[in-house]
Amino acid sequence: MEASRPLRPVAGRGDLDRLVAERASSLACVFCDMDGTLLTPLSRLPDGLAEAVRRLQSTGVRFVPATGRTLWSIRDILSPLGDLGSELDLVAGNGMDVIMGGRSLVHLEYDRTLLRELLDAVRSDPARPGMVVYDQAQPYLLNMSAETFFSGRQPTNEASLFAEADGLPRGTVVKAALIAREDPERVAARYADRFASRLEFAVCGRHWIDIPLPGAGKDAGALALLRGLGVGPERAIAFGDSMNDAALMGIVGGSVAVSNALPQLKGMCSYEIGSNAEGAVVQALEALADARLRG
Repeated sequence: MEASRPLRPVAGRGDLDRLVAERASSLACVFCDMDGTLLTPLSRLPDGLAEAVRRLQSTGVRFVPATGRTLWSIRDILSPLGDLGSELDLVAGNGMDVIMGGRSLVHLEYDRTLLRELLDAVRSDPARPGMVVYDQAQPYLLNMSAETFFSGRQPTNEASLFAEADGLPRGTVVKAALIAREDPERVAARYADRFASRLEFAVCGRHWIDIPLPGAGKDAGALALLRGLGVGPERAIAFGDSMNDAALMGIVGGSVAVSNALPQLKGMCSYEIGSNAEGAVVQALEALADARLRG
C-alpha cells in the first residue's frame, strides 16, 4: 500500500479523530452533499479534492456525490475533475436519479398535472413564494423575478442559466423547488400538509425548499446504490449541511455535519467537522484515506 502522509491540521479535529477511529477500517462508501458541504461558498470544488478522492478510492472506498442538483448540473460542477468526475457514482436530484458504474440505476419524473397544481397554489399564496423547475438543460424561475431571487445571493455557476417563465417548460421536469421569502420551515410545513403523500418539502437553507417525490430522497437513492454495490448501509458515512440530508443521515453508519450545517441537522449527526469554507470534507477524506493506507 502507498505510504501514508502526515495529517494536516483539521478544524473540528476531535470529532474527525473519532470518525476515523470508529469508521475508517470498515468503510466502503462515502456519500457527500455538494452545496454548503463540499463546495466552497462560491459553489466551486475545493482544492485537493481530486487527490483526496483518488487516494480514498484506491483503498476500495467509493466516493459518491449525493446532491439536490440535477444530473446535468452536478456533471458540470464535476467536469474540472476530468475522467475522475465522469466516473463517479451519483445520487442526483435528491434521489430522482442514481448513476452506478456509468449507467442509470434510478430515474424518476414529476407528473405535470401535479406540478401545475403546485404552481397554481404558489400563484395564489399570499406569502408570494417563488418556484423553480428544471428541465434537462436549465432552471426556470416562476412567480418571482430574477432580480428578487438573486438579491443578496452569492453568484453560482448556474446563475446565468436561470430564466424567468410564466409556466412549466415543455420538456421533462427533473427537479422542483420553492423559494420562500421568509420562514421556509413554515412555508414547507404548509405545502407538506396540502400535498401530503404526493410531494415532499425539505428546507435546504435560508430560502430554498427542495421538492422530491415521495419514495425518492437521498436516503432512497443511497440505499438503491448500496444494494447495487452489495454494501450494507452500516459501512457507509455521509457528509451534509441541511435538512434534505437528514433522511440520508439516518440510514448510514456514520453521519457527519459540517460546522456551518443547520442546527437541526447537527443534532441528528454523530460527528461534526469544520466548514465548507475551510475545505473540511477534503481534509476528512484525506484522514480516512491515510488511516486505511496505514492498514
